[in-house]
Amino acid sequence: MLQRFVRYSVVFAMFLLFSASIAADERSAIEPDGFEPDGPANLVSLTVDGEPQRCSLHDASDNDWFVFSVEQGNTYEIVVTPEDTAANLSIGVYGFGWTTFSFTGTGGEPLVMEDVAYESYRPRVFGDGYTGYYTIQIRSVQ
Repeated sequence: MLQRFVRYSVVFAMFLLFSASIAADERSAIEPDGFEPDGPANLVSLTVDGEPQRCSLHDASDNDWFVFSVEQGNTYEIVVTPEDTAANLSIGVYGFGWTTFSFTGTGGEPLVMEDVAYESYRPRVFGDGYTGYYTIQIRSVQ
């Protein structure tokens, strides 16, 4: 009985290892975007009302950091849209070191920042294990 249990355990462990290596190979197909490394010390500048910026989360631990300038008191929205419509991305927006706005969703829905208090903000996009491509855009709201 113990031998059978060990044999099935080894087969199951081999299956898990094989599955994990396939998943890792699929993730490695995502190319780092041209802004890497884009972390807290190396922010990618975004322009309000500019074209959507195409980026990637190329591995499960990747975080993309941006910075954009605004006029205090106005309203803005950030739209993050993954190319994989089932993906669940998160965005945290920081002003002077504090998370001032946050959002998690499948993308396309805007994160609205009303009556902004600071002159610049630092969005961070992450996917809790998701790898793939997405676009980010900052828009002013009249």
